[in-house]
Amino acid sequence: MDLSALPQFQRSYLHAYSRSVPLVAVRTPDQPSAYGSIVEAVTRKAEADGTDAPAIVQLDPVRGMTGTNDAGRQAVAAMCKDIDPSMATDPTTALGILQQAPPDTIAIAYGGDRWLAEPRPAIAALLLRDPFARRGCMFVALGATWTPARELGQDFLVIDDPRPDDQQRRTIGKRIVTDRKLEWTAEVEADVDRYGRGLPPFVLEQLVTLSCNGAGVKRSTLASRWIEAINAVPGLSVVSTGEPTTTGEALIGLDAWQRYARCIMSGRLRPDVILWIDEIEKAYAGTSGGSQDGGVSANVLRATLRGFDTIKGRGAILLGAPGSGKSLASRMLGLLAQVPVLSLDLDATKEGLVGASEARIRQVFETLETMTREERCYFVGTANTLEGLRPELKRRFKGGIWFVDLPARKARVAMWEHYYGRFELTGAIPSEDQDAGFSGADIAACCEQAWEGASTVADVMADGYVPASAEAADDLEVLRRRAAGRMRSADYPGKYRMPSTTPATTAADAPRRRTRGE
Repeated sequence: MDLSALPQFQRSYLHAYSRSVPLVAVRTPDQPSAYGSIVEAVTRKAEADGTDAPAIVQLDPVRGMTGTNDAGRQAVAAMCKDIDPSMATDPTTALGILQQAPPDTIAIAYGGDRWLAEPRPAIAALLLRDPFARRGCMFVALGATWTPARELGQDFLVIDDPRPDDQQRRTIGKRIVTDRKLEWTAEVEADVDRYGRGLPPFVLEQLVTLSCNGAGVKRSTLASRWIEAINAVPGLSVVSTGEPTTTGEALIGLDAWQRYARCIMSGRLRPDVILWIDEIEKAYAGTSGGSQDGGVSANVLRATLRGFDTIKGRGAILLGAPGSGKSLASRMLGLLAQVPVLSLDLDATKEGLVGASEARIRQVFETLETMTREERCYFVGTANTLEGLRPELKRRFKGGIWFVDLPARKARVAMWEHYYGRFELTGAIPSEDQDAGFSGADIAACCEQAWEGASTVADVMADGYVPASAEAADDLEVLRRRAAGRMRSADYPGKYRMPSTTPATTAADAPRRRTRGE
């Protein structure tokens, strides 16, 4: 049988089956779909070889032991004899019954990862290894992850069932749309491909089905359902879909960063998705292994580094004071490339058990892997400090570390004008002396307060508005000294330079010093 036309998962499974591998674990986001894929692959192989299909037996904690095909039903009857197979819901009991499995039997267990996390069923599965190898049988444990009891060691072959690729998404979408007598157009295909990325097969089927109406496939429903599905992945949330918006946000200033971003977003490796990690220094706090969480944080870091390397992502870190525009600069990348921006929340992936946390991180990167081509995921970390951020993590951000200082006067004027227009305010904008030390967030907050109170920005300033940078002046000075000569400036080409005037004035405001000979 020519396996080249089959999906990767079916090829991997049949390779193991043809070599009589007795114990297999399948990591999958959709266990029923993986079960169906195994049955289909085995059945097609038997038909191609002109042989009878092997006995396929299903195990689960609800229905016990059932036969999937005729040979499977005969095998269940032969194994159970006087035992009611529907009562074989306990994993240790069910695995004990499998000791009597006829040759070539394939037993597939739903929730196998949970079954084998305990010592007794793990030992029961281990006892199947040699008899199954001799008789050409196979036990398959389906699960979202694979964290077995230590008794099993490395006796299971682990196979990953990836989410649908481009062609599989289109095949699933086309089948559902045409079954409903709707037209499968190039536009519909593009929408299904765009909003089906990163989803397991059944979730994808639901998404397309719910988006079909009498007139065709509704794009807005596809988009909203896709957002819900991605947000259901622990640790991931959709910031934007990459579609043009009218949120009123505008990235003003940060000229050097904007030039760099445009080059990246329109270059040879134009990203398919942006992954934004806000306050990255807090997200990976405790990853040195000395934290009190039992090593969870350290293992999350290792799983993250493996994920970065697997999808060969690139990225950059934006360091600066709160409110300086780092987060907005990250979000705007998606609009430049017209691709989704996802946010990674590491706290949402952490659980008390080390293996469970790693499994959630793996799920995050498996989702990203099917949303992007190799080297087409761009990571952006935003930070208020680099303290505690591990060197091996910083090295993954090959675009370097960019320092985002408070905006220069020219940028502040542009920001005032933008927010005056957005909130329909009147009156003169504050003078350079009045807004010295203001961040973009401070300017937006002043204008919003003026709009809320039906007053003017001058009134808000007169009431004693204090910019956030005033309270954090000492921290900002430390950041500036660390960045000077070591980090790229987000405002102007080259390395960041310390301001030559007062701390409230930004480097971009400061006049350039004349050197000898000029």
